[in-house]
Amino acid sequence: MCTGEIYFDVGVPNQWKPPCRSDQVWSGPGDKKVREFYDKHVDIKKSTFHHNQVEVSRLLKSLYKELKTLEKSHQFLRFRPFVKQGGSRERLKVGEANEFDAVLPFTFLGTTATVKESPSNGLPSGHGEIEINKVNSRMTVQPKNLFSERDGKRYVNSRVFHDQFIKGRIDAALQKLNARPEFAGFNIKRQATAPAIKLDAKVNGEQISIDVVPGYDIREKGSTLRKFMVSRWIPGSQNDNRVEPIPDPNTAWRISHSQFEMRILDRWISTNLTAQRLVRGARILKAVREHDVERNSSSQLHHVLSSYHIKNVLLHSILHLRKIDDVGLPNVTSACKHLVHMIDTSLEHRNLPQFFSNNPSLEEYFPIYNFHTDYPMVNLFQERSNGDLQQIRADLEKALDHFNLKPLLDDVVDIHEDKLEPFLSKVKAGGPSIQP
Repeated sequence: MCTGEIYFDVGVPNQWKPPCRSDQVWSGPGDKKVREFYDKHVDIKKSTFHHNQVEVSRLLKSLYKELKTLEKSHQFLRFRPFVKQGGSRERLKVGEANEFDAVLPFTFLGTTATVKESPSNGLPSGHGEIEINKVNSRMTVQPKNLFSERDGKRYVNSRVFHDQFIKGRIDAALQKLNARPEFAGFNIKRQATAPAIKLDAKVNGEQISIDVVPGYDIREKGSTLRKFMVSRWIPGSQNDNRVEPIPDPNTAWRISHSQFEMRILDRWISTNLTAQRLVRGARILKAVREHDVERNSSSQLHHVLSSYHIKNVLLHSILHLRKIDDVGLPNVTSACKHLVHMIDTSLEHRNLPQFFSNNPSLEEYFPIYNFHTDYPMVNLFQERSNGDLQQIRADLEKALDHFNLKPLLDDVVDIHEDKLEPFLSKVKAGGPSIQP
């Protein structure tokens, strides 16, 4: 039986990684204010991160073994080893080493399936469906309503998969883990928050959150990288209020590019000081977002702007300032200014392009995936109201002032707008700006 030990990429172990703590990124007096904030709100002790990730890895390895055992009674479903991802894998975690993320890849045995990604399926950008073309007659599909019929075709029902299929198997495996002496005191519990299966556990005396995202494994011929389809059904009431309602929301899945993000963050920043300063700047802005709730419990910066939004801006900045043009940013403060400028411009124009959608600049680096032609532009702010985005801008300014970082928003004379032009042009083409 596979033990759950795999490699994420060629020569790259599948493990979470502590954030870089190198002092090389700082540059004297110019970074004084951001470094003070970093030391207080951002930094994570390497030893704490290591001890927690070792225990969480041990837990997931045992969980995987239990899930593989359950396959004996349900041969239709096949799990593959956990792939570690998220901020704790991408060195972007801030504050505490108390959250870890992983994809649980799966596939259906005895089936022939076709993944239909937008726009070919009529779904909003970034979504897809799993069409089942053929099922081996010897396979018993359970639950029986896992496949939804539409126009003479069968599609995997995202909601049924999550609610009636995967949760039960996770619960059965956790029951066995909690009964083991080696996990006594972990008190592992499940919370269901689609598309993730959130696990809470007591590790090294502190409460740890583990987000497990089941992902249908999509493999592209000729590449070690994989995309995943993760559950993304939308309740009817929410679907009715969408700018682009989904025709059949229960069969919708979201396309995850987490492995591509990890490759970029692994390879494009390893030896480049500007990229490392941008990563440090993104972590500082993540901490500003997280801690702004202390200033204002209803802060839209905290509740609406997400870590994923900040990571997308980071990826755009690394692409344009590091990979395409090797810009030399003088310090972390300058990196923060670039990121704040990109976020503020996106908020102003109500448009934040998802990094892997309609991005011609990626053709050179991922040629077989056609990110430049096959993926319509995904606006990550599309489902947010003008009022929400306007309030985020206001809260961003107040938060930076509150944390003594106001200069990050004040002065844009040293911003390399010419290098960011591909990103900024796409942002400004998205629609009219928000009026103050």
